[in-house]
Amino acid sequence: ENQQGRLRDQPAVIAVQKGSCGEKSAVDTNSLRYKFNFIADVVEKIAPAVVHLELFRRLPYTNKEVLVSSGSGFIVSEDGLIITNAHVLTNKQRIQVELKTGQQFDAKVRDVDHKLDIALIKINTNMVLPVLLLGRSSDLRPGEFVVALGSPFSLQNTVTTGIVSSTQRDGRELGLKDSDMEYIQTDAIINY
Repeated sequence: ENQQGRLRDQPAVIAVQKGSCGEKSAVDTNSLRYKFNFIADVVEKIAPAVVHLELFRRLPYTNKEVLVSSGSGFIVSEDGLIITNAHVLTNKQRIQVELKTGQQFDAKVRDVDHKLDIALIKINTNMVLPVLLLGRSSDLRPGEFVVALGSPFSLQNTVTTGIVSSTQRDGRELGLKDSDMEYIQTDAIINY
């Protein structure tokens, strides 16, 4: 009980947990929270393959390199291929990739498709890299759970969840006049 609270006729403060809150050994692996927290399981499995990108440009008169934007991507091959969005790479001169472990590598652009807003970059390393395999969008069903990981506003390892709202949303429905593509619509936002 809280002695000060008792002296002031205020409700007593009762400790509900003793000991440290951050000890890993304190996890009860038999608890329902631990057994059925599939979102945390997904994050634990895929997070090592999600990377943070920092993009730099040299100033014209000082030749000083400055950070101009950031983004995220994911490793798709053991030899260092990474998928990201094309708009992330626009007008940048140097791309630095940071793994979840904190290791950093310079990357080179291998391919860009502005229409699909997708880009392929590559890092060179001899280490074994964690990889995420691409799935088949044709197998998705509306109502399935979605987990999104990324680095919005340089906030690395951000996780959000949602559901697949539509698997074949026409680009014209989204206000994209010249689009002949279908999109996967989800409410799992990664930019806020």
